[in-house]
Amino acid sequence: MPLLPTYFLNRKNNLFMKNLLILFVFLSFVGFHTFSQETRSDWELINYDIFYHYIDVFPEALVLDVRYPEFYRKKRIINAISAPKKEILEKLMAEMDLEQPILIYGDYTSRCIAVADILIEADFQKVYILDGTFKGWRKKSYPIDKNKIK
Repeated sequence: MPLLPTYFLNRKNNLFMKNLLILFVFLSFVGFHTFSQETRSDWELINYDIFYHYIDVFPEALVLDVRYPEFYRKKRIINAISAPKKEILEKLMAEMDLEQPILIYGDYTSRCIAVADILIEADFQKVYILDGTFKGWRKKSYPIDKNKIK
């Protein structure tokens, strides 16, 4: 038993099927390309090692902690600034340079992405998100600030 119905094996329909397949592939590509352009983001997801390296290499980088304030006050990445709410982020953005590297971390990637999207929409050029959590950062023994903030 053939895998394709005999209709598709008929020579007359062979050219038609080739053209149909080409059209399908073309439309799929155009549709995917258009969709990917509409949802494209310019932020970059980076691992722990690269995140740490960027903190070291870019002393002008702004490290944003998007966790809830009570967690930030207990422990955080050294020199991180708390930005748990959009209002706080907007105040920070007013003082930031659009070319300044911004490193974002938190406990939930979706929250970090939301912050990164706001920054990209405001034309910030170098936005990076930690691909992991602060808990993972601590487990990997990267430096943290344990000084409690009231």
